Amino acid sequence: VIAAISVRFVYPAFQLEGRPFWFILSDPVPQREMCRKKLGLFIPPVLVLALILNYLSNRYMSPPPFLFYLSFGYILLVSFVSPLAALYLGTRKIDFHETPNPYGGMGGITAMLAMLSYAAVSLGLMAWSSSSLLFFVQRKIMVPFSVQMRAAAVYLLIAAGSLLLMRFLFRGTIRNLENIEL
Repeated sequence: VIAAISVRFVYPAFQLEGRPFWFILSDPVPQREMCRKKLGLFIPPVLVLALILNYLSNRYMSPPPFLFYLSFGYILLVSFVSPLAALYLGTRKIDFHETPNPYGGMGGITAMLAMLSYAAVSLGLMAWSSSSLLFFVQRKIMVPFSVQMRAAAVYLLIAAGSLLLMRFLFRGTIRNLENIEL
């Protein structure tokens, strides 16, 4: 849901500026600041929606406490990665001569596939480590230290990888904005 909303609203954010975008690019405000302002506009509503959906799904499924809190940490990452990925891919090949079509165009499909790939890899890693923890928690057996360390390492790997990905996407978006030809 978060990926679809990001593709629908964030992906065409710069392209919707249209041909007068040259005026914005000629402004003395750096592209970094402009990109931060766009993200400041889009991330809070995406984050609020993601947290509400996560809370409601957790209330419905009633997972063990560690999965409940883990899901909130993960949804924070997704709420930042998805808009950044949509913004990055939306600025890669901007064409101001045609109207943006995030769902029908190849760029929108690519953005959606990129976000779904991120979710598949990170959720796969998280499910692999969480399943062993869940096995012990459900049987009310003390979780071995090695299983706890493996899960913590996987969670840290996902967080660090996501932070690096966000940095790459932000810098790439700025680079894309600097290379726009009108």
